Amino acid sequence: ILLDKNPKALASLMADEFYQIDILSSDINIKDIMKKGDFILPALENDEVLNCLERLGQEEGLNIAFDFDAYRISSSKLLSDRLFSSLQIPAPVYYPEAKPPYVIKPNKASGSVGVRLINTEEELKNMLNQLDRDYEPVIQEFLEGDSYSIEVIGCTGNYRTYEITQIHIDSHYDCCRVTSPCALTNSIKEEMRKIAVRLAQAVKLNGIMDVEVILSNGIPKVLEIDARIPSQTPTVVYQSTGINFIDELWHLFCVGRLPDQEMIPTRYSVYEHLWVKDGA
Repeated sequence: ILLDKNPKALASLMADEFYQIDILSSDINIKDIMKKGDFILPALENDEVLNCLERLGQEEGLNIAFDFDAYRISSSKLLSDRLFSSLQIPAPVYYPEAKPPYVIKPNKASGSVGVRLINTEEELKNMLNQLDRDYEPVIQEFLEGDSYSIEVIGCTGNYRTYEITQIHIDSHYDCCRVTSPCALTNSIKEEMRKIAVRLAQAVKLNGIMDVEVILSNGIPKVLEIDARIPSQTPTVVYQSTGINFIDELWHLFCVGRLPDQEMIPTRYSVYEHLWVKDGA
């Protein structure tokens, strides 16, 4: 069952039932629709909608596969960066300790929204003078290296990590391709798994979270965490290993434990975005 305010939502083509609904303003009894499902999976980053779902969940006892408290930490770059620091997990260095070039980004945003590359100290000072007062900047060193993502699912005392995916970045489109399995050493993979579990334990995760890492000079440094269902990596992990994150979440929230499954890559998987327009 899909609820979406977009009448042309692509996932509506896969749903048994589709309701075009804006849950913030709809007159339809959303609670009755939601109670038809075994569990509810918010797949968005709209604070107003999430706050509404959290309130509905508490009032109606809905089974929502989402950790609202962990999301509040992960959706703030400042809060999550403080978490990395407190756990002594390698991460990009903050300005003014960092040296140029810099990456400047808003505290709350998704993907590459509002992210800028600043090459010199003078350019940074000019940029800061021009920024809107409402823009809460996060300024860090710019790191060269390949980007990777690893998911962790579970609840306190029982966390599982999954196949690592490589995130390929395009200067115009942010993430344009995701691939798996990755050409990483076993020691690097194990380090990334340990980092993901430590972060899940720290935020007391009950659900799913992905950890984005950049491999800088052989050291995995955490760029960000997101305590919500990722948009692209689940498909890659499923095609590579056969592990379905939605099924994992169903077991966690409806059965009370994760299923016993082997996570061995059997295929190389490439998930790529192509824009077809005017015959090109």
